[in-house]
Amino acid sequence: MFRLAYRLLGWLLRLAMVPVVARRHTPANAAAWLAPIVLLPVPGTVAYLLLARLGLERNARKHRHVRDVIERDDRLREQAGHRARLGVRREQRDLVRLAEHLSTRQMGGFPILDGNAVELLARPGEMVERLVADVDAARHHAHLMFFIWKDDRAGRRVAQALARAADRGVRCRVLVDAWATRRMRASLGAWMRERGIAVHPMLAMHPLARMDIRNHRKVAVVDGRVAYTGSTNIHDPGSGLDGGVWHQVSARVHGPTALQLQMLFAEDWFFATGQVLDGPSVFPDPERPGDVAIQTVPGGPSYPAHTVQHVLVQAFAEAQRQVVVTTPYLVPDEPVLLALRLAALRGVRVDVVLPTRSDRPLADAAGRAYFQELLDAGVRIHLHSQGLLHAKTISVDRAFAVIGTANLDRRSLYLNYEDLLVLYDSACVDRLRTEQARWLRQARRVDADAWPSRSRMRAYAEHTAKLLSPVL
Repeated sequence: MFRLAYRLLGWLLRLAMVPVVARRHTPANAAAWLAPIVLLPVPGTVAYLLLARLGLERNARKHRHVRDVIERDDRLREQAGHRARLGVRREQRDLVRLAEHLSTRQMGGFPILDGNAVELLARPGEMVERLVADVDAARHHAHLMFFIWKDDRAGRRVAQALARAADRGVRCRVLVDAWATRRMRASLGAWMRERGIAVHPMLAMHPLARMDIRNHRKVAVVDGRVAYTGSTNIHDPGSGLDGGVWHQVSARVHGPTALQLQMLFAEDWFFATGQVLDGPSVFPDPERPGDVAIQTVPGGPSYPAHTVQHVLVQAFAEAQRQVVVTTPYLVPDEPVLLALRLAALRGVRVDVVLPTRSDRPLADAAGRAYFQELLDAGVRIHLHSQGLLHAKTISVDRAFAVIGTANLDRRSLYLNYEDLLVLYDSACVDRLRTEQARWLRQARRVDADAWPSRSRMRAYAEHTAKLLSPVL
């Protein structure tokens, strides 16, 4: 009797879950989830409920709540956004409108803002040096949120700067990803807490949590006036594969956009602690020390739209002459893959630079399964082997640059909390292109004619790994 009831339950779950999964996912992701449900309906359904949906609606409610509670000067935002839009080239205004429309749907909106001064930090260890100096000059608060924070020389330098600030009465708050920093929180994290620094994990791990979703953002804000974001985590720059150097790019922003990155920190701080950060000391009147217009693009699975994916697709569509992409992992979804191919097919020079070997071998193998489609369209793929290329950057003509935390993989497009900065400034593009050109010189271009002749066993392994693309 029990066996019959279990079989009946299995068939009911199969029939019920097909429309549920198909409605909420792309065809590829739906097929990946339906396979275990069809084969093992009871455990497959339980796994889906735990891993695919649980907590997303609650997270979205938290986003809406904290955006509603925090007071902001809407008039100032609208005026600044209007002025910044007028300063952007006509051919890029579609991208601005798209990003603003998507972010407006995301509980509050991040309009494009001008008046920013921007420094691109690409020298090994440079971001940590500048961050320590800014923390040492902090007067009111220092807010740091990083995916990885190691208990090494760089990690201790930043922790010691925060301790000095805390001794001066500066409020120091630190958020770190619960999974990626589980060892650091027991050592250096405990040391920081003893010195009055508030340290909290993001997306804490427990049986009812989404273990596959991580907070991948790297954001630091000092006094609401200076902010950092980009690819750089808090660790020694020489701790890459085989002791090689991590190649990174982060942006130091002084100006109104610092308040938008402050909002991202405030959202995630509320997620982790339930505490609302607000008031003129946290969100001061913005300074305008420069003339760079910046669009902040937040992304994450609890937002209504796949903002990072949409903005990247539109960015590639805007290109007229050249696109240069650097990414540590290349596991694109269908829209991003098509956007890259179409750009190359219409005559745009598209260069993609990625490491010969990253710290995620499975992602490397899956990414190589996409090479043939890209090479056939004319995309130029370059493999960088001098250290670990970890910079997540895009330059489009001399019109704009994209710098942030998102990789060109499905984790960043769908699963992780990320952020991008779109910089509408030719000087910023030229500065980024200088670094991208250096990495191109250090890389080996993949031979489009020789690539199909690689061993069958290697190709088979790569295409097998590609089956896991929806979760890589």
